[in-house]
Amino acid sequence: MKAIYFFARRFASARATCLLLAAGLLSSPASFGQVVPPAIGRASSFALFTAVGAFNNVGPSVVLGDIGTNAGAFSGFPLGVVTTGSIHVADTEATQAATDVETAYTYAAGIPNAVPLTVYGGTPQQILTPGAYVVGAATTLTGNLILDAQNDPNAVFFLRVSGALTTAAGSTVTLAGGALASNVYWQVGGLLILGQNSVMRGTLLVDGGINLIEGATLLGRGLSRSGAINMDTNVVNGFVAGAPLPVTLVRFSATLRQDQRVLLQWATASETTSRSFAVERSATGTTGWETVALLAAAGTSTAPKNYQALDERVVTGRCYYRLRSTDLDGTFALSPLRTVSAQAALEQAQLFPNPVAQTLTVTGVQPGSRLTLLDMAGRTQQQQVASEAGIEQVATSELLVGSYLLKVVSASGIATTLRLQKQ
Repeated sequence: MKAIYFFARRFASARATCLLLAAGLLSSPASFGQVVPPAIGRASSFALFTAVGAFNNVGPSVVLGDIGTNAGAFSGFPLGVVTTGSIHVADTEATQAATDVETAYTYAAGIPNAVPLTVYGGTPQQILTPGAYVVGAATTLTGNLILDAQNDPNAVFFLRVSGALTTAAGSTVTLAGGALASNVYWQVGGLLILGQNSVMRGTLLVDGGINLIEGATLLGRGLSRSGAINMDTNVVNGFVAGAPLPVTLVRFSATLRQDQRVLLQWATASETTSRSFAVERSATGTTGWETVALLAAAGTSTAPKNYQALDERVVTGRCYYRLRSTDLDGTFALSPLRTVSAQAALEQAQLFPNPVAQTLTVTGVQPGSRLTLLDMAGRTQQQQVASEAGIEQVATSELLVGSYLLKVVSASGIATTLRLQKQ
């Protein structure tokens, strides 16, 4: 009887643990045995690739690694930029990559002993240790998923989704305990959507399209056996898969304040031999990057860190911001792009003397502004463009005595109208 009672207790305890794991409430144990990851062959040099499907980009996306399609239309580069790598469309490289992606996907489908889960991620977080896992239906990754290698540099993570996978806006996949993105593999049995400003890590073998929503970041590879790839102002770094990142960035934001300055804020979950953070700004998102703030990093830290900087320049129109994190050995990583848009501040034009006789002096205008002198009936009397000095002299000697309007329109289209009196 004691033996039966002991077995019943052990069975009940194991069943309760499995239920908690399936609900994602506990850190899941590794699956039985060491996972042997799929070999991806020629596809390993690609950051984004589809065997059959169109490849399209909008916005100033940045990609490190090869990109392409073996069968489909290709567009959007440029505006997007491949900083390290090449574009392959229906060439011998793409043909071989297509074969290797198909082989890798088929192999991944046969990886056994996956621990069943109901979701990936969660609030505040879900922690998985090395092994194989499966969510048996289409799912959305929310919050923070932490892959903890437990200080084993050879630890492998295999995460299967038997359907489509969507990452929620702002969600993150974070590596801990020495985990490497090169040892993280996903198999997605449907459409893959990386949500706005989400961060995904690892090599993804996808049986469907790959959509990267604006601001999404992929640190690894997205490889589709069949489906279109769509990008929108993303960062995809296919070369970080082979090394741990010096910085685990969990947030980067750019906020336009009421005084027209831009507040930049970011947070890290951990840092390893990190040297500095540089906030960079561009008017196009592709070229003309300039550093607006440079801050020292924490070096090596496992505690969360928060940073902020202020772009003191008055913003006009649309600006792009990115964060460059640099390691002690000079290697660096770029964050997803952030954008702000604002109208120029109103012209602070002043007139003197007023009333005026011969010459009107106008100060406080922006260079390039158009000055139009009108009578009270709205008829144009004269026009000129403000000089680079921002101080204009307007001849008024030919005007009849009376009231007039001076309309000042900045290069960005902001208008100010001032009244003057001719004597």
